[in-house]
Amino acid sequence: MALDGLRFIAALAVIAAHFVGLNSHAWQDTNQATFPSIHYYSVYGIFGVEFFFLISGFVICMSCWGRTVGDFFVSRIVRLYPVYWAGILLIAVTQIEYPEPGTGPLKIGTILANLTMFNMPAMAPGMTVVVWTLWQEMRFYLLFCLVVWRGLTYRRVTIFCLLWLVGSFVANSADDKTLKLIFQPEYAEYFIAGIAIYLMHRFGPTMLTWGIVICCWALSMFAVQHRVSENMGAMGRKDLAWWPAQVIMTGCFVVIIALALGWLDWVRGKWITTLGAMTYPIYLIHHAVGLTVIRELSPTVAPYPLLFGTTLLMMLIAWLIHRWVERPLAPILKRGLKKAVAEMNALGGQPEKPRTSAPPVPAPAVPEPARAVDPSAADTLVLDLSSRWPQPPRAG
Repeated sequence: MALDGLRFIAALAVIAAHFVGLNSHAWQDTNQATFPSIHYYSVYGIFGVEFFFLISGFVICMSCWGRTVGDFFVSRIVRLYPVYWAGILLIAVTQIEYPEPGTGPLKIGTILANLTMFNMPAMAPGMTVVVWTLWQEMRFYLLFCLVVWRGLTYRRVTIFCLLWLVGSFVANSADDKTLKLIFQPEYAEYFIAGIAIYLMHRFGPTMLTWGIVICCWALSMFAVQHRVSENMGAMGRKDLAWWPAQVIMTGCFVVIIALALGWLDWVRGKWITTLGAMTYPIYLIHHAVGLTVIRELSPTVAPYPLLFGTTLLMMLIAWLIHRWVERPLAPILKRGLKKAVAEMNALGGQPEKPRTSAPPVPAPAVPEPARAVDPSAADTLVLDLSSRWPQPPRAG
């Protein structure tokens, strides 16, 4: 239950960064001039992405325990794609009706590539900036499938965390594109920490799991410091301190650990579940759709009412997508995929049967020509016929 609330908080943090912190040219003036009191702090909302990755490691390990690769595949497709399709189509309509100044017309090929969620490896432009995080998630799923295929146990998952951690070090030091694609050294520590924290939740903390989590936390302290320096240019200022990012990231680790140890079990409520269901769609649409709303209305609406009004509008659209797209479509998609996986498993071990052509149609029989009866055999023929058809008794 608390996980739903934490995910929504992470989404709001990212929205604050995009709407207020990072310069987007959507407002009439710079973000710093438009929001002088909250601009400096809102940029740290970018670390909501790292918080998402940390939560994802925990949730994916929890949801995959005791499941097969087929179950894992179906659950991820059902969870991601219905909302994603609706979001991409909404973004497409928005960009066609209200194109951003300086951009060319949106092409159908770009829309179709984005609908697959594999636009980044296909080298197609993303229709919203947040899709890069979905590609990170997809790579995590594909990598975690290896241990799901073998079956999740405490030992296997722990070894997986250690090997992934070492692999990320090798990929970073070797500066090899293929290794970086597989091991994701930029964000691996968050996924790994989330997995290890779930092991603490399921089996109790041990020195080994604590060691993995602390190692990932230490690596994240350097990573967020580097990310702050990267985003100074996007903010248009040079006075951004790195220590608040480290405090925020430390708080994210502490909150997930507290959840794993049961300290947040008191957090309950149906409304929290609803917020959790809205998190994914609002995260997906807020940048492309929300900034378009701000750009179109900022000449006539005051900044703060427009900021809060746009945020509420994004929440409403997210709820509508969840209610009228995800809830009706997800069960249909789940049934179809489960049936397809079952059929694949049933037919997977059977040899392919060769296709046989239709049996040839026999040619019509040609009647033999009539043969003359041998007179000497006439009596025999008569006897034979009389035996088949008995003659009536003679009178007298």
